[in-house]
Formats: sequence, structure tokens, C-alpha cells
Amino acid sequence: MFKKVAFLAVVGAAVASHSASAAQQTGTMAVTATINASCTLATNPLAFGSLTNVNGSPIQVQTTVDVDCTTDSPFNIGIDYGSNPSGSTRRMASGANLLTYTVSIDGYGVTAFGPISSYLSPNNYSSPATGNNGLHSVTIWGEIPSQSTPPSGSYSDTLTVTLQY
Repeated sequence: MFKKVAFLAVVGAAVASHSASAAQQTGTMAVTATINASCTLATNPLAFGSLTNVNGSPIQVQTTVDVDCTTDSPFNIGIDYGSNPSGSTRRMASGANLLTYTVSIDGYGVTAFGPISSYLSPNNYSSPATGNNGLHSVTIWGEIPSQSTPPSGSYSDTLTVTLQY
């Protein structure tokens, strides 16, 4: 019995001395992740409905542009002048006939929307710097100002809405 215990003690000491002499090195490992800004844009029609004349009080309607961001990123919205502009005046067309209208950021005819450019225009909607994750509905104010009533017809225009984030 003594020989058996002595043998186990010798084997145990050999194993212990082998693991005690093992070399070690440490290093660092970088761990990174990049969260990219991600937003989607959904537009809704700006519909003035059926009209009989436009030479009285302005005709005013609202719609929304919906922006949904997954990150807390500021964003800007710009709207071009449409398919039938005269400078920065927006016009719907029915054949050769034209009907002037406005699209504003902050109330009927107050600040007209403009396209996104290389600089931030006062004619773009700018979100707050923070708190932009989630759905935002931005009100678009449309108005047909008083003008001579054009011939009857279906008037339309196409606007390009740009979301920059």
C-alpha cells in the first residue's frame, strides 16, 4: 500500500511541475461595431379635391410625409418644384393649362418648401438634433392661392421629396 501511495505522489508531483512550467502570453483584442443611420420615407398625396373655381379664398389642404429612423440621426426633407415649374413657382397642369399652388413647411404660404441642396436651406424641414429614432409625421401645407380659374380638367403635378440623413 505504501508503494502505491508513493507512486501516486511521484506522478502527481511530475504533473504539477510540468503545468507550472508552461509559458503564457496575453494580448488585447479590439471589438468594434458600427451602427449606420437608417431612415425610410413614405409620402402621402396632396389632394385638393374637386373644385369649381379658384378665384376666391385660397384652398388649403394638409398631408404628411412620414420618416421612420432606426437610429437617433437628424434628418432634412426637401421638396423640388415639380414637373411644371416657373422658377420656384409650382404649377399643376392639365394639357397646356396651368394651376399655381404652394407647398409650405410651417403653415399655409408661410415658408415654401425647396429642394435639398449642398447647404441647408431655410426651405427644408430640419428635424431636431436628437430624439429622431422612430416614426415622425411631418405636416405638409398645400395651398391654391386665389387666381383666375383655368379651364376645367384634371390638374396634376409630381413632386420629388428628398430625405437626407
